[in-house]
Amino acid sequence: MAIVGIDAKLFVGVAGTTPSAEYENVRNVTFNLERSEIDATTRAADGWEVIIGGLKKATLEFESVPSLTDATYSDLQASFFGGTPIAIFVSDGNGRGLDADWVVTSFSENQGNDEVIATSIKCRPTFETRKPSWKTGSGGSTP
Repeated sequence: MAIVGIDAKLFVGVAGTTPSAEYENVRNVTFNLERSEIDATTRAADGWEVIIGGLKKATLEFESVPSLTDATYSDLQASFFGGTPIAIFVSDGNGRGLDADWVVTSFSENQGNDEVIATSIKCRPTFETRKPSWKTGSGGSTP
């Protein structure tokens, strides 16, 4: 069964803990997982470039509508200006996703003429307070 993006969840909380409060003031969430490529090519590869999977990399980007009464928005903004971690669990809505403490690396405002003002927020995991973990949705996790 397909999962619709609107059913996905973003939980935000205090760094060092798994967040349990859903943050609903988000839209257009993009979650990327990548691995670096380590070149392991030797002459024995018969002319082929051979790659070994390296470090995992995660990037989380989403939009939020600014609000003076939105405490989580203020926390995300404070994380950016202070360079301090914030807990975010990005989930498909079924409990599967990455639970980590993140650093907000970009906090950009779009002031389009025919749209509400929206803040584009970009986050990267940090190990400052706890290591990232992948939740499988069945209560389990992988490192």
